[in-house]
Amino acid sequence: MKRDLLSRLIDWSLAHKFWVITLSVAFLFITISKVDQLTVDAVPDITNVQVVINTKTRGLDPEKVELTVTHPIEQEMMGIPGLMDMRSISKLGLSQVSLIFEDKTDIYWARQQVSERLQTAIGSLPDGIQPELAPISTGLGEVFMYSLSLKKDSPYLQQSHKDQMLYLREIQDYQIRPILRKVHGVADIDSNGGMKKELHVNINPERLNLYGLTIDKIEMALNGLGESFGGGSIVVGKESLVIRSSATMESLLEIESVALAMKWSGQPVLLKDVATISMDAAPRLGSATYNGSETVLGTVLMRSGGNGRQVSAEVEAEVDKLVLPKDVQLTKLYSRAFLVNTTLKTVIKNLVEGAILVVVVLLLVLGHLRAALLVSLVIPLSMLGTTFGMQSFHISGNLMSLGAIDFGLVVDGAVVLIETLVAAFFALTPEQKLNLDRDKLVSEKAREVMRPVVFGLFMIMLVYLPILLLEGVEGKMFRPMALTVLMTLGWSLIFTIFLIPVLVSLLIKVPKDSHGEHETWLFRQLKKFYQPLLNKSLNIPKPLMLTGILILALSGVVFLRLGTDFIPQLDEGDLVINVTRNARVSLEEAVKEQEQVERVWAKFPEVDFVFSRLGTPESATDPMGVHLTDSFIILKKDRDQWTVKSKEELFQKMKSAAEELNFEEEFSSTQPIEMRFNEMLEGSRADVSLRVMGPDLSYLVDAIDNY
Repeated sequence: MKRDLLSRLIDWSLAHKFWVITLSVAFLFITISKVDQLTVDAVPDITNVQVVINTKTRGLDPEKVELTVTHPIEQEMMGIPGLMDMRSISKLGLSQVSLIFEDKTDIYWARQQVSERLQTAIGSLPDGIQPELAPISTGLGEVFMYSLSLKKDSPYLQQSHKDQMLYLREIQDYQIRPILRKVHGVADIDSNGGMKKELHVNINPERLNLYGLTIDKIEMALNGLGESFGGGSIVVGKESLVIRSSATMESLLEIESVALAMKWSGQPVLLKDVATISMDAAPRLGSATYNGSETVLGTVLMRSGGNGRQVSAEVEAEVDKLVLPKDVQLTKLYSRAFLVNTTLKTVIKNLVEGAILVVVVLLLVLGHLRAALLVSLVIPLSMLGTTFGMQSFHISGNLMSLGAIDFGLVVDGAVVLIETLVAAFFALTPEQKLNLDRDKLVSEKAREVMRPVVFGLFMIMLVYLPILLLEGVEGKMFRPMALTVLMTLGWSLIFTIFLIPVLVSLLIKVPKDSHGEHETWLFRQLKKFYQPLLNKSLNIPKPLMLTGILILALSGVVFLRLGTDFIPQLDEGDLVINVTRNARVSLEEAVKEQEQVERVWAKFPEVDFVFSRLGTPESATDPMGVHLTDSFIILKKDRDQWTVKSKEELFQKMKSAAEELNFEEEFSSTQPIEMRFNEMLEGSRADVSLRVMGPDLSYLVDAIDNY
């Protein structure tokens, strides 16, 4: 009789037990050695493929930025293949254009296309303005944050606040940033707060007119300042000497002595005659605070597709090795590794508890210890195979992907197969036991149930296939989950077909003193209650059917009244309070108010510490106005120290305490990753945002105000 494919596979595995066991052991060791390479994160990264163009526009007002910088760049970017959407922000000192590409677009190809178009766009921009591409990071790229402050014995505490901020920013830019950028997986180190050093030439118009000079004359004299030129080489005797000219300026005194013109008396007109030169701070678009004091905040941006847990851990290790000046204190503020490790512990805890529960249930159902252990062996093998597949498909391990695995489904086929085989061993008569061919018996009984087992698993897998067709944010969120479940079920089916029959043939003993139906004590007890109840139920079919219909109808009513949400909210353990001030507030006033607010919040017993970022960071990854502030409230992890029941109650108390300061401020709460999710979806932090478009800006403002 011609055998089907499943029968041939079962017979092959039984005929080649050595190779099946050897390959299974090899598979076990290979996957265990690679499991630590799995990318682990708290949630799936739903960031779309985007390229961001940042252009620092110096002192141009927002309207000029839009007309002379943003609009020309947008015009040049139109028509790039795969470009789906384009949005921009024009504000004082900054233009940002975000280009959204199709999901399957290679990010490096997209950046290359944008770079080529930018070369053409530069010619239509104002002189001296140079667009730059933002780091190759995603909305979830902020994996580590730290602050710099002065110790109590620092001599800079005796100097002005400006000198302190200049000093700390210099440490950040020239000692810390270059070292941390070398860590594998880091895209860039962003900076908030502090002050960057600049050489300021403050021209006196009266002195300029006195000598008959113009600003253009000064600009021409300063353009070549500090440049060096090569002069080739000359041969002197047997040696070749390199000729160079150096115009490096070593001090402000040398810069002040730059000649601009000649007086009628033949004496030069020096730069110091018409201007004062000083080392000062560059204009700022943002700042940062920590526990009520202004600070320098560093943010590590992970490269797109990186392993958040690994990158943050490596950055933290590199930070521990930094050698800083004795008067500078580096404080670790936020690490993605903590949230990821907490998430990973939760997932592992749930998986282990689920596996133990499955083993206990199997032991009760099968009534056979070895059989239960053999079935449970499918769980770790399938999980290890799944982690290997997740690495191949670049799927991260997170609450969505790993948390969706149901061990009951994983062992479903193995339970049916082993129960059938164990029952067959128990049903053997004494005569059959004497001439027993174990492989033949296992093959025959396995063939009887393998077809429905495979069909049942395929039906379960078909349920997940429609999820693979989801696109956009839904697809990025749920496709990894579906692929993970499908891979786990696929591996469980492979081990059920090849490994389980071999292990049963080798390890399950034939009972010597029992025969007949294999029935456990648990089922015998259940049958005492179930059999009479079943007999009575068969006599009253109509009332039972009506009861079932009534329960179904009531369930439908309850379902329709249930609330719905996209995904359950993940408790990240910390809180972010967004502070919105008057749009016309100055940076200095915003910092002053924020320092007072933080001092109030830091006194709450639930709060470990508070840090905030105001305005736009150095790389403009989050181009906020100075009137917007993100306050990160790092909470104590021991909830026994809390005086409130929930984070929402804590936020309301903190909001009330801040409102007592009588500042013109509005407060809203979110979480670090949740905040970035909202920004990525629509460029807005709000759950619901409204866009009003039209050619007349004043009319649009009135329309929003009267909405």
